[in-house]
Amino acid sequence: MKRFGLLMFACVCGSSLDMQVNYLAQAAKSVFFPMLVTILCACGGSGASSENNNEPEPIPPLITLPTGPSPLDPDSVTVLMMGNSHSALVNLPDMLTMVLQALEPTKSIEVKRVNSFAYLYQHAEDPQVQAEIDSQTWSHVVLQAQRYSTSQSQTYPTDGAVSLIQRAILNYATPVLFPEWGLKGSTTETTYVHRIHQGIAAQTGACVAPIGLSWEWVVSVNANIELYASDGNHANITGTLLTAFVLAETITGQPVDLLSTFHTLDVPADVQALLKQSASQIVAQHPPCDY
Repeated sequence: MKRFGLLMFACVCGSSLDMQVNYLAQAAKSVFFPMLVTILCACGGSGASSENNNEPEPIPPLITLPTGPSPLDPDSVTVLMMGNSHSALVNLPDMLTMVLQALEPTKSIEVKRVNSFAYLYQHAEDPQVQAEIDSQTWSHVVLQAQRYSTSQSQTYPTDGAVSLIQRAILNYATPVLFPEWGLKGSTTETTYVHRIHQGIAAQTGACVAPIGLSWEWVVSVNANIELYASDGNHANITGTLLTAFVLAETITGQPVDLLSTFHTLDVPADVQALLKQSASQIVAQHPPCDY
């Protein structure tokens, strides 16, 4: 069972400037901001304690944990997905269901996607999405479509993602962030997107499925394997299968590289083998829930 590392920092003094600025942006919206400013102003380069040698007050958690025993059914995996077209095309929810069932053959599997296509900040403001998260006990909530700048020249707020993560956690679900792959031919976008999601996870304790990094690995190993649709942006069936492999291993912790070939799919067996190898290898190198 994943443990949420939910306190941002016991003391901000030892954090990098970027981390401090990011946390300040979040904390400025809370009643704890004056406390944070006091702590930051008291920080010295040597990291020495204050004059009275007292430890600094702990910074309040960004995320509130639920109370009471978990109502989750250990014999089922229930996944709610939301995002834009990247989490819907080529029937990703059904493909994820197929892979999850292969990994957990004795469990009941349900994967559902909210009907709307939107950025996470828009989903967070949608009463229907809020009601969907609250409607039943989901084991996992997959969040795709954090807005970002493809030119990497502008920073967008992450408040919507944080709000959705909070709602998921209060409903005992494990939130899983879905950082997508970069545009075809881009050499930096995938890493840039992944780091944005790592930053959100560091604040909230969410998991990060290393989907884009797995895409990048496959392309580097065999450039003849086509993961993209003709628009150079969305996934084709091969890219969708790879995405499902990464999400399934992130959700279950079970290695997909031990699965048999899915003969009903129009993806050659040797290509499926490489996709499974990529998913398991990249998940091992970038543990999704170590935040």
